[in-house]
Amino acid sequence: MSIIKFDMKSQLPRSFVLSNGVEMPSVGLGTYQMNEDELKLAIKVALDVGYRMFDTAANYKNEGFIGEILARELMERDMKRSDVFIITKLSPKDQGYDKTVDAMRKSASLLGGYIDLYLIHWPGVSKTDPSSAQNAVGRCESWLAMQDIYSEAAQTQSQSEREGTGTGTDTGTGTGAGIGTGIGKPLVRAIGVSNYHVVHLQALLADPALRVPPAVNQVELHPCYHPTDLRKFCTDAGVHLQAYSPLGRGNLLAPEFLRQFPEVRGMVREGGEGLACVYLKWALQNGFSVLPKSRDGDRIRGNIAMFDDGNGPPHGTSLSPDQMRLLDQVQNARLEKFCWDSQSVA
Repeated sequence: MSIIKFDMKSQLPRSFVLSNGVEMPSVGLGTYQMNEDELKLAIKVALDVGYRMFDTAANYKNEGFIGEILARELMERDMKRSDVFIITKLSPKDQGYDKTVDAMRKSASLLGGYIDLYLIHWPGVSKTDPSSAQNAVGRCESWLAMQDIYSEAAQTQSQSEREGTGTGTDTGTGTGAGIGTGIGKPLVRAIGVSNYHVVHLQALLADPALRVPPAVNQVELHPCYHPTDLRKFCTDAGVHLQAYSPLGRGNLLAPEFLRQFPEVRGMVREGGEGLACVYLKWALQNGFSVLPKSRDGDRIRGNIAMFDDGNGPPHGTSLSPDQMRLLDQVQNARLEKFCWDSQSVA
């Protein structure tokens, strides 16, 4: 089970400590479908207002842009690569042991030498029927590769600490070495999955070859969709749930939604954070880290406004138990998933 580290002024978690001891920020910037020009603005603003986590994927085709922009922005701020937490994901077309190793090396080289959190993006294999047993074979082979790379990284980390030669991770902005190089550059700090339902997690955890359990399951989560069975399973298994599309792709901000749930609009504090922060608080207080995505500078600022920046009156504190209960119950009246669903993947 992940450990929560609170912001004492806002009473909201600033970070979570994963099952392997790695500390991860509670709020990150999603970058799905963002191009180079959009990323230049978004990353600059995000760093300026306190974001320290960035989420990408091989399928987004923007890892290289993110790596280059972050390197430049960090250098201008006299910051190191280790001051930010980068998540990326294995493409479904790269499922399988050897392909996974190559994909991880490539992503690490683009993102400053190593990856903080690497996820299997989808439980299925590209161009494979969802009902095919090859999906399970592919993701099993991918996990074996990931846990081998992670285990070597952890061993290198421990050895460097024993020898007093540093943390073993690349703290600059250049590229680092990959698995098997033997020069003290771990490739990944934590591994996990994305879009996994309970059945996929059960199969993974029951695999006799499992040595490293997933630290994170990144899935769609918001008041309209937060499956009770998945939440309970992940809590019991010590798998941290991370929310993408925590605003339901904007649908939870729409007038039609708010007409159905006027009490939700009433949670917005006058002169305080906007409605987006209400949903993000709900997620954080439920123990989920969040990855709101925006190309707009004002919205990027607004999505982290629930934390007190120390430059004025405190922004809103945590939601009340009654407010949390109301949001928890939204899916009873309107259970709706706005993104892709891997339920049919065998």
